[in-house]
Amino acid sequence: MNVIYKVIPSYVKGYVQKSESRKDQYAISYQNDIYTPGKETLTTLVDGNSTGINKNLTLTGLDEYQNSIVISDDVKNKAYLPENVKEQIYKVLDNDPQAMTKDIVYNGEMLFNHSTKTLTLPVVPNQQAKSAYEFKKHDNQLTN
Repeated sequence: MNVIYKVIPSYVKGYVQKSESRKDQYAISYQNDIYTPGKETLTTLVDGNSTGINKNLTLTGLDEYQNSIVISDDVKNKAYLPENVKEQIYKVLDNDPQAMTKDIVYNGEMLFNHSTKTLTLPVVPNQQAKSAYEFKKHDNQLTN
């Protein structure tokens, strides 16, 4: 990181060096994943878009057992799906004809509606995503 500090503009240096938190959050990468074994797990990034909010968005998939980001057990239970449900969703994403003919319901929530061909997946948005995607809290769901 010290090599990078030498070539970045002074106003960026000043911003980053104001606190350890900013320094921890600042990273420059050339197509590399930053990963600390034993503390973090690799993530999956998925670029997509939403017709509902008409914006592009990036989703970060975190392993259920990762420990680099603290997620409450209550939220984990809502966001992480069991293997059998994930398999059903994978089949829908792969356009499996048999999977496309039935709904997927988990904990009373309709994840895939076969008649409308709508897939709804649980997400845990951070404050930045809530603001950028104009989410509104509705019951226990975030909608736009």
